[in-house]
Amino acid sequence: MLQVLDLLTSQMSGASTLGQMRVARDALMQHEDPNKTHLASSHISLLDAGGVELEVVRAARPPAAGDDARAEPLLLLVHGGLFMSGSPLAVRHVAARLSAELGVAVVTPKLRLAPEHPYPAALEDLEAAYAWLEDHGVGHPSPDARTVPPSRIGILAESSGAALALAALHRRHAAGTRPPPCALALVSPWLDMTCSGGSFTVNGPHEPPPAPPSDPHPLQPDHRLPTQTRTRARTPPEP
Repeated sequence: MLQVLDLLTSQMSGASTLGQMRVARDALMQHEDPNKTHLASSHISLLDAGGVELEVVRAARPPAAGDDARAEPLLLLVHGGLFMSGSPLAVRHVAARLSAELGVAVVTPKLRLAPEHPYPAALEDLEAAYAWLEDHGVGHPSPDARTVPPSRIGILAESSGAALALAALHRRHAAGTRPPPCALALVSPWLDMTCSGGSFTVNGPHEPPPAPPSDPHPLQPDHRLPTQTRTRARTPPEP
């Protein structure tokens, strides 16, 4: 973990805007992939889940014997990034390896990012993507063969994405309308929103430095950020 933080610090030391930080973080995540074999042999496609873009990564190999094509299993991958960075591109190599080793399609939603899209935008995107996948799967030719039973959907979430995943599952449980996923794995989850735990003190020296004081608009979106045009109905923030 400390090595990862040191790499982030080195890669983003020159970033003075939020847009630059996003670009640098995504580049770091891609370049630090030690084995690009899985990614090079994977098939990547995009789906529109009712306004939320999904990136689907499949290993270039036939499905496991006995798999029911009408209920293709899949893994929902929720990227991290402090709620204000991260993308399917940044974790594409992770999705490729998971797909190859698990033999399932791995789906990463493109979540709206803060501060342009404050809470609960990203949470709503994740909930919408999850529900859409339950209803439609990952795109079979026949509309009648696209339902994926919830018992065949797993979730893997990392960092701030883990907080979103748990929040989505908590709201789903409270509503009582849909069952939980068949599996949930959290990787280095950011669950302490107060930032008061011991790990914050221990890892503090390894955190990327803040923007220099001379920058009149530190860590603000800049022209390199893609314009996000989709809109979704919003619910008021929870108290």
